[in-house]
Amino acid sequence: EAALICPMFGYEDVADYYGHASCAAGLPAVAVPLLCVNAADDPIAVADGVPYEVFGESEHLALAVTASGGHLGWCDSGDSGACAWVETAALDFIGHALDFCASGHPTSGALTTSTSICR
Repeated sequence: EAALICPMFGYEDVADYYGHASCAAGLPAVAVPLLCVNAADDPIAVADGVPYEVFGESEHLALAVTASGGHLGWCDSGDSGACAWVETAALDFIGHALDFCASGHPTSGALTTSTSICR
């Protein structure tokens, strides 16, 4: 980043680049249910960059962190047609988000599923 991205796009340094590239500053303003999924072994969206405290302070944010999955991973099997657990978790979350929006408050257990979504 320091040698290529920063000079190419006019960032002062890597901290300036990541400050502008990160969504962390906008997370507290999210006013609708939002599920974020990250793998602890993601080499691009590293776990140290996740603003865990923001997720604990908002009723609208849910964060699922898995031990593995890489970047855009989470394959359930070698079968490329098999649905990954993350797709099932996202669909489940959307169902609960629709309930949230319709009722104005989360339903009982809305962010606790068999796919280990944590809030």
